[in-house]
Amino acid sequence: MQTNEIIEKAEEFCKKHNLTGYPVKIVDLCLAEDIQVFERYLPEEVSGFIVIQEEVFDGYGTGRLIVVNLADSPRRRRFTIAHELAHYILHKDENLSYYAHRDAGQNGGDEKEANLFASNVLMPHTFVNECVERLGEPPQYLLIDYVADKFAVSKDAAQVRLSQLFPKICRCGRKSRRFRCSLRRRRMTSLSRFSFGSPSDRGTCPPVRSG
Repeated sequence: MQTNEIIEKAEEFCKKHNLTGYPVKIVDLCLAEDIQVFERYLPEEVSGFIVIQEEVFDGYGTGRLIVVNLADSPRRRRFTIAHELAHYILHKDENLSYYAHRDAGQNGGDEKEANLFASNVLMPHTFVNECVERLGEPPQYLLIDYVADKFAVSKDAAQVRLSQLFPKICRCGRKSRRFRCSLRRRRMTSLSRFSFGSPSDRGTCPPVRSG
């Protein structure tokens, strides 16, 4: 699948669910797709898995579920939830009622596609643009920390997303005039149209069923 196709699907997904603020409530998005989310201790190499089937999955009371590893940090669990949801949106065969996928350190094409979709859903470009412009012009490391905090993602995820939207930001370590102009061109709405997550939401995983 082409990069622009994945980004378009992510934007359509965000528009479908009418996202209005950040951190994005990823568990609520799963529930809106009729997918339950659980936290369980899984083998160390498994970050999470998704099962979509008509029959109830043993021990979970539903056949539509995402399970993430409780041993991982809250921010990593948030990304794993979005990643597993991405597999469902991008890779499930519409002609089949069954789909299952387990993440255990794979790095294939499907995984990269799911990561890109998850990044675009957890950090929609319009929200990131507004967040960055709100902050001003800090050093690169402060900008990464700020975006990671605002969107409740890891610093690595924030840096990847910033490099996707503003390549020069990570290459030169500071925002150039060209970057500022690019940001202005990308800006689509005013800050007043967006709500901001409360401090208690930052860096935490939304409530999920622990079973």
